[in-house]
Amino acid sequence: MSEIINFKPKHEFEHKRNLAEFIELCESYPRLPPIKNSQDKYNYNSAYWSGVANFTKLGVNSKKRGSEFELDKSIMPFAKAYFTYQQSHSPTKSKNELKALRVIELAMLRAHGSVDITLVKPTILDSAAQLARENYSPQAAYHCGAELEVMSNFLCESKIVNNFAWKNPIKRGEDTVDKIGEKGKEYRERKLPNEDALIAIAEIFSIGAENLSPRDIFTTSCIALLMAAPARGSELFYLKSDCIELTKDEKGKNQLGLRWFSGKGFGYEVEWVPECMWDVVKEAVERLKNLSAGARAFAKSVEEKTYFLPCPTDISLNHKLTREQVSLALGLDVYQFEEYVEVNGDTFLKTGLKTKKGQTLSNQLLKKYGIARNHYEVTMAELNEIVRNDIKTNGFPHIPFKTGDGIKVKWSDALFSQMSNAFHSIKGTSTTELWMPTIGTKNEDLSTTEKKTKDGSTMTNQLSLFERHNYPSMTVLSHQLRHMLNTMAKIGGMSDTLLTRWSGRADPKQTRVYNHQTPDQLNAKFHAITKEENSKLGIAELVIVTPETLQEINADSNITAHVTEFGMCIHSYVLNPCEKHRDCVNCEEQVCEKGDDEKLKRLKEKLKYEEMLLTGDQQAMDDGSVNAEIFLNKRLLTIERCKALIDRLEDDSIPDGALIKLAIDKTSRLDKALDINGKKRLPKLDSSKKITSQNGTPELMNTRPKALDKLKAFGGVKRG
Repeated sequence: MSEIINFKPKHEFEHKRNLAEFIELCESYPRLPPIKNSQDKYNYNSAYWSGVANFTKLGVNSKKRGSEFELDKSIMPFAKAYFTYQQSHSPTKSKNELKALRVIELAMLRAHGSVDITLVKPTILDSAAQLARENYSPQAAYHCGAELEVMSNFLCESKIVNNFAWKNPIKRGEDTVDKIGEKGKEYRERKLPNEDALIAIAEIFSIGAENLSPRDIFTTSCIALLMAAPARGSELFYLKSDCIELTKDEKGKNQLGLRWFSGKGFGYEVEWVPECMWDVVKEAVERLKNLSAGARAFAKSVEEKTYFLPCPTDISLNHKLTREQVSLALGLDVYQFEEYVEVNGDTFLKTGLKTKKGQTLSNQLLKKYGIARNHYEVTMAELNEIVRNDIKTNGFPHIPFKTGDGIKVKWSDALFSQMSNAFHSIKGTSTTELWMPTIGTKNEDLSTTEKKTKDGSTMTNQLSLFERHNYPSMTVLSHQLRHMLNTMAKIGGMSDTLLTRWSGRADPKQTRVYNHQTPDQLNAKFHAITKEENSKLGIAELVIVTPETLQEINADSNITAHVTEFGMCIHSYVLNPCEKHRDCVNCEEQVCEKGDDEKLKRLKEKLKYEEMLLTGDQQAMDDGSVNAEIFLNKRLLTIERCKALIDRLEDDSIPDGALIKLAIDKTSRLDKALDINGKKRLPKLDSSKKITSQNGTPELMNTRPKALDKLKAFGGVKRG
């Protein structure tokens, strides 16, 4: 985008003049680009900016069009100017400016009957905030209120309204991801699919492709693939017909995966399928390949052949065609239509274009391709060129996906390529028009229809997959399967790093949103880690404490262990950082586990490395280098401790799983400072020794100091 013009209103202008100047300025701004590269530029004067925003009233569906759904004319110029200004200076993914504009419009219409932005004041904003609470979810209402605050500050700074202060009164919505109890249960149920619905789909899939309609095969195969890997529903349609990856892992075992393309910036990735799903995935892909074979073959012929439409043997390419011949070449056999009519008491049979249905369908088909409704208008060669030009309007040979960040998949390669009306229950399948299903096509078949007839009076007679096979009406969303597989993987112990990669996410932080383990499952995992089956402590229990000393913190036996190169570190990072960074072998807070072969191997490599460096330290010592003795002694101590650890970790008398920790005296920061400055260390307290009283006579301490007793009670005294 070219350089943005800074808007600096002049203080001497009146409010309305400032507003008019602002609107005029923003009309000259560079147009905001559409969200998708494939979308065309929009008309600024329209209320519908394709791929950018719709300036519609509060509560209006995004698919609705018409002046009655648009923002009031009195606010429309400011709405477009403000939206353009904000998104030019601070572009955001979620366009919260629209939420604020919609509630402001309704609040001002109720207060004044029209919208005059120069009359915005705190009471109007309070009403708008209340409308946000009533019409948006708690989280969306909070963001709407925040944008209202931004708008009020802008209006005041720009001298469009009188100066005032207004703060967002809407609290941020509660995060239900980590909630327990009823709220947490309701949240999980919304995010996870209905188990009965999944069983029903599995039963339908298992009855065999020969007993299923094309739409049944499409829907059940989609669910089968989404159950094999945690992909997004829209990413299904990026799959190619050769999407199955067969290979062997490093152990020589066969592996099967699907070559997916992530629609949110992750790119291509092979998502490996659990072995229990291999047969199902192979069957689903084979069914979809058979279902799309005709469309892929047609697309391939359009790519490679000049004349791809079937031509009767008795007609040459340059022979003028009748209407019936043109219709037949385009896939409509008008001779199939018959109609009986009665004339003067006699009954006659009409066929082909003489029937009302044949005439109507032929007219619609010819109109679509811009062909006159007469005989002998085009030749077969011309008809091929007309159809080819129509197909190429949307970027043929590639599919014009609206999502996917410019992914390129050919119609002739796509697993889900179809001909138009392929799944229609009444209309015949087209033979010249390619069509790609969408996530909406799939979701519509997994719930009771919400489509209405053309007059809007009743629902269309469109049955879902469950209704067609006499199952109770249920609903499944494709994204619920992604949540379910992520949750199952977490229960099985998959790490967040691997799960993020398996799910095709570019941002690992999003993985936690897909984890819907119940409190019971989390508690079971906690008890498995701590090996305390009968412990009353659980993940769902919270203990709020305010420790004031390190001893109070260390009094809790359930401390955190950090994985190190050779074992585990039990250091508490609450009050002080690590004092022996990257020197774990010489640390008194490192614990090694007997039986961990990988870490034992690393420890032996560490010993070998230190012994190699020892020669250099000895040479430096002999040469009289400064501080060489200190380095030599440190190296010898490290080698000694490595050998001691290796000796214990290879001791057959010690069982696997035993925790081994070297008895190294801890050196505090104070001790280090005293050593550096050549000062004596403080003497240790000993109740058995004599001390000197105030008058100089020796005395014995009959009792231990109370402070030491209190410290010991906290667990701060380990010995003495």
